Amino acid sequence: MLGQDVTMSSRRSRSPIEILVDLLYSSQYGGSRSAIIKRACLQYRQGAKYFDLLESRGLVCRVDAEYHATSKGERTLSNLEVALRPVKDLQYYAPELKQSL
Repeated sequence: MLGQDVTMSSRRSRSPIEILVDLLYSSQYGGSRSAIIKRACLQYRQGAKYFDLLESRGLVCRVDAEYHATSKGERTLSNLEVALRPVKDLQYYAPELKQSL
């Protein structure tokens, strides 16, 4: 997940894009809807809204009793991780700028 190197107590609020990335990342391993939302460290009600969006766009799908990221979801996750990497690097290497963002 995007914030896996940061403890939850010091973690800032995530942007909607970061939440979607975390859900897609969690869905790669499969599981029930609630398990994926929990793995992404979200409250169920908030996570369900984002999960519905991913499902309606064909980024996750249900296979038998589990949800999984589709190939489209995995490509989207890869593209988003590449796009967000410079922002994450900037926050890590320039913590004084992080406070002003």
